[in-house]
Amino acid sequence: MRIAPVDLVAKTEEEVIKWSDFFTRFTHNHPDAKNSAHSVTRAIYWAKTQKDP
Repeated sequence: MRIAPVDLVAKTEEEVIKWSDFFTRFTHNHPDAKNSAHSVTRAIYWAKTQKDP
């Protein structure tokens, strides 16, 4: 997904969600699409920080 680079700038999980919402506000109008973007960015964040979900 094109949302993956969000994790390069976000420092916290809350920022990950904030940036994800910001960058997908025009292209992800459906709640399922928005939740998918959140899932991808959270998974990358957790992998990057070696954090369990």
